[in-house]
Amino acid sequence: MTGKLAGGVDAIIVETQTALEELGLALAAARTAGAPCVIASLAFDRMREGDEVRTMMGVSPEQAAEFAAAHGADIVALNCGTGIDMEKAADIVRRYRGACELPIMVQPNAGQPELVALEVVYRQPPDAMAAGLPGVLAAGARIVGGCCGSTPEHIRHLRRALDRELERQEVSP
Repeated sequence: MTGKLAGGVDAIIVETQTALEELGLALAAARTAGAPCVIASLAFDRMREGDEVRTMMGVSPEQAAEFAAAHGADIVALNCGTGIDMEKAADIVRRYRGACELPIMVQPNAGQPELVALEVVYRQPPDAMAAGLPGVLAAGARIVGGCCGSTPEHIRHLRRALDRELERQEVSP
């Protein structure tokens, strides 16, 4: 890892984490290697009953945010997960914001994965994913991207939605 850092790496994303112990080890390793910015990204799943989310190891968004802040992360994030669309990502962002002051990044999937003829397919169209962008920004996310199933077209739609949101904010008093 140190060789890549010497080559000009701007940040290390420790992503798709589900256990705080593993996240702590990865954050420490990134810091030891001299990473200038470390992003702690967790994967949450919507619970079968209710609207609650946890990692597969039972970690809540609040626990994740508090842990990331206490263990040297510069940014707390979420990526992947089961049932985590842009609307649910906005809810997690609000929970992160209530638990820490770190900047927040979101990278949800482009819908739920489906196995079709032994191929994983994500069916959320780019415009549907981008429609949730104002909600995650209003909740406090400052970095937005896509994870599994996201294509360059999804990212283009997110960029266009961001441009519209920035224009709207410039026009508003």
